[in-house]
Amino acid sequence: MKKQNYFQLVLLSSVMSGLSAQAALLGITPPTGSSFYADFTSSGLNESYAYTGSSSSGSGIFTASSANGSISTPTANNNFTANSGSPGTGAFSASGFSGYYTLTATIQNNNGVYSVSSGSFDIYGNLGGTINSSSSDLLLSGSLKSGAQNLGYTDGTTKTGAELDFLFYVTGGDGLGKTDNQKIFEDFFGPYGGQGGIVITTGSLSTSPTINGGNGYTGLNANFQNRASAGAMNTFVPEPAAYSLAASVFAILGFAGVSVITRRKQA
Repeated sequence: MKKQNYFQLVLLSSVMSGLSAQAALLGITPPTGSSFYADFTSSGLNESYAYTGSSSSGSGIFTASSANGSISTPTANNNFTANSGSPGTGAFSASGFSGYYTLTATIQNNNGVYSVSSGSFDIYGNLGGTINSSSSDLLLSGSLKSGAQNLGYTDGTTKTGAELDFLFYVTGGDGLGKTDNQKIFEDFFGPYGGQGGIVITTGSLSTSPTINGGNGYTGLNANFQNRASAGAMNTFVPEPAAYSLAASVFAILGFAGVSVITRRKQA
């Protein structure tokens, strides 16, 4: 093997090692210090994951929803906050508004690599104040970004709780068809073009024998379910670095792979 090829393979291996060495979480957090920060939070969520397949191949459905399970009976376990630079609302905070949250994600397992194949979320609610909405109004909806680079999850060591991270595109919400009331939609379609991040925590998990044999969370190749109303979520406008990091890593991988192929052809 030529020396150039060797060093390019080392680069490729190093990047791959760096990816696998990082816990499987995306590392995104609500950027509360950003002037463009906007964030929906909800607690009291029921969450479950149903997996079909083996340790190396299969698919699972993850769901999270408000404990009442119905738009018609909203809970008060919700909050919306936006900082001064948010394009629509500006410094806005509605604590404990009546609303409903739901998310569904389909996750594929391909030889131990987990990726989002499809998914979406909806947030309904009555914010009050300067936002003229009712508890059945759709405040924000999104489509989850697909691919392994857009999914984060707690590693498979047996745990009493877990975290899942997603990235999304805004697909609807307050402002579509409501020319007099589009402030929330504008917040999320601000400087980052209708993209966002979601961090979901399960809280304590059910230890029912029917859920993963009572073993808690051991990864995405086994069923799990949280205790009633134990989950929480943040759905927010992240810092743009959350997107550029993944893109740069995969660009490095692509560059290294093309370089190796080119060198082999020239050898």
